[in-house]
Amino acid sequence: MKLIQKIFLFLSLVCSSITYCDAQDTWKFSTGLGLPELAHIGVSYQYSQAEFGLRFGTLPLKNEDIYQYSAEFLYHFAGEAQKGKQKPWFGKLGAMSFRDETVTEIHKYTYINAKLGHDFLIDEHWGISVDAGIFYELTNQEIKKTSNNSWFNLDFDFHILPAIGVNIFYTL
Repeated sequence: MKLIQKIFLFLSLVCSSITYCDAQDTWKFSTGLGLPELAHIGVSYQYSQAEFGLRFGTLPLKNEDIYQYSAEFLYHFAGEAQKGKQKPWFGKLGAMSFRDETVTEIHKYTYINAKLGHDFLIDEHWGISVDAGIFYELTNQEIKKTSNNSWFNLDFDFHILPAIGVNIFYTL
């Protein structure tokens, strides 16, 4: 499935699910940069101090196809709610499927992550979110397509890595 088709499918599923939720709660749409989320778009459903979200991310490189899908749960637990109804400090737990394909190989990973973050509201609808934490590799599958004769290789054998992200969001 091509990248454009995957983005269209992701957005179609998100938009179709909006009709099944209670109108008193709200939706948050976001875009941002992060590790391991890459350059991503996302949507979250906010219920009281809880938030459930989906993200799709990619890293546009010339000779490499990198993308990820993730699901996450956030709980806003501290601070005084300013312009919104949620507290600004949150904890985030997530799971992610990550794929990196080059001419010579395909890497497929599954990660879980834990982060702490803060929402900075600009007005009633717009805000910036910053978070940091760790992500842990659960699975790693490597598929060789052709041999790689390069002497330089960026494959690391670390299972716990730092995670950081910055997002701009709009709340309905």
